[in-house]
Amino acid sequence: MVRIGSYQVETDILYRDEFVWVRRVSDSEAMVGITDYGQATLKDITTIQVPAEGQRFGSGSEMMLIESISRDYSFKSPVSCLILEVNRDVAAAPDILNEDAFANWIVRVEVLDLGDLDVLIDGDDMADRILEEVGSTGEDNPPLDDDFDYESEFSIDSSESYYEDEDDDYW
Repeated sequence: MVRIGSYQVETDILYRDEFVWVRRVSDSEAMVGITDYGQATLKDITTIQVPAEGQRFGSGSEMMLIESISRDYSFKSPVSCLILEVNRDVAAAPDILNEDAFANWIVRVEVLDLGDLDVLIDGDDMADRILEEVGSTGEDNPPLDDDFDYESEFSIDSSESYYEDEDDDYW
């Protein structure tokens, strides 16, 4: 796992995009969920319209709808798959995705076309994408430049008094 600004990126899993992760659990089985970046972007997730067990999806087709306080997100299937199991805990209380998106998978799937896994993004490349998206710190304040010459850039004239009356005790 790496941290980019305030976002976690798991490097040992695969990604469809910045919002969808895939964790292989066997040759043809995987867990699918929303990324930390995705849940943070959506803000508080309120509802997930999950698919039915046994339902099939083609790679890139709409698999479910995630609703949040900021907007709705059309969650695309990362691979051609068959839904084996829906995480009932997440379906009942989707706000747990805001607590730990990577620990809470949404669906367990059988991958129907293993070639689909080859076009997914690895964790290192996803970390680079998030870094490009949010910048080096992921925060509003850029890091301080250690090579910046503060003394020559800012001057303070210590010969002048900053107090109106020097006799007043300001401490």
